[in-house]
Amino acid sequence: MRTMWIGVALVACGGSSGHAVDARGATAIALTAPHATEGLVVGFQDGSGAWSPITPATPGHYAFTATQDRFAIATACLGSPGFVTVLVATIDDGTAYTSSTECRASETFAGTVANAGSGTVDVHWGDGYDTADGSGMFTATAVAGPHDVVAISHRSLGGQTTYDTALVQRDVAAGSAATIDFSAAVALEKHNVTVSGGSGLTVQVGANLTTAHGTSVQTSLGGATNITYLPSSMLVAEDSYITSVQAYDNTSLLVGAILVAASGADGAIDLSARAPATSVTVASRSPLVLAATWVPQSSATAYVLNVYDGGGNAEWLVTASPGAVEQAGTVALALPDLTPLALPAGFAFPAGSLFWTVYAWRDFRLAEAADLGGSFTPGSYHYVGTYGSVTP
Repeated sequence: MRTMWIGVALVACGGSSGHAVDARGATAIALTAPHATEGLVVGFQDGSGAWSPITPATPGHYAFTATQDRFAIATACLGSPGFVTVLVATIDDGTAYTSSTECRASETFAGTVANAGSGTVDVHWGDGYDTADGSGMFTATAVAGPHDVVAISHRSLGGQTTYDTALVQRDVAAGSAATIDFSAAVALEKHNVTVSGGSGLTVQVGANLTTAHGTSVQTSLGGATNITYLPSSMLVAEDSYITSVQAYDNTSLLVGAILVAASGADGAIDLSARAPATSVTVASRSPLVLAATWVPQSSATAYVLNVYDGGGNAEWLVTASPGAVEQAGTVALALPDLTPLALPAGFAFPAGSLFWTVYAWRDFRLAEAADLGGSFTPGSYHYVGTYGSVTP
């Protein structure tokens, strides 16, 4: 599962970034991972030195000592092969962090959907889901619960998926599934987003709900009108909706924003900001060391380098604080060499083309920019970036 970071502030990229590494004496860095009980690998880098694996001082509590201005933390969950999160910060960005990574054994949630009607019903439980078959049976696998259950029906119209009704059951444990009576489902409500500054770009809008007990579900994907959301009467205070607006062209431009709210609502997004292209090079194939060179972005609060293969085998996410990677008119991001952490082979990129995205967040706190899976302060948050592919 992806790592969600909540803390004083974070992040930057590992490896050589070009940022000055200043000795400050010993500074204690603390990481708390209260939900990561099994198979969490944690690594630490002091300045530009070699990575070191870190064992918890007590369960869920990790301690490091930084002697340089910049440091980095990497996490990987052995139960989720292929996904690596790297965050690097300066001392000024903060020294105490909490990771809500759920690195636990998986559980299976199974049952039957009754009275589904003519629509296709997906049953979401935690970070897992399954589509009910012709008999209404489903099996969803996720990290150990309990989680909320969200059953949502959809139809395909003209090649586009339309979501129409949903049902929510709260705080359900694995093995406790009775029949889900979909006759109690209610219609989704619709809202619109007014998009300005997107002339000449392809604009796609999605709505994604994260519930109080860790279930993630997409409830809309398409254009900026008639975006579908669970009605506010079905939601509780700990639920959070993210409406994502992404625009791109057929070259390398990427620009977008997210709207964070407790429930669905009309909104407005300005996509007039643009970012120049970046260059991406491969310094080493085994281990893969991939570097991106960019230009500083106005009002950036975090920089992100996301690299993944087309087969969904491996994905690495590097999130960087401006103070750690901006220097002399450039921004340097890199995938670090995590060989000392002895990650299993499933975390390495396979042969062939790799896809990359580089973007800069505005408005987001650094901790929030590291992942989009948690509860954030309501508002609008913008990013600009570029994308492409490379064959090592």
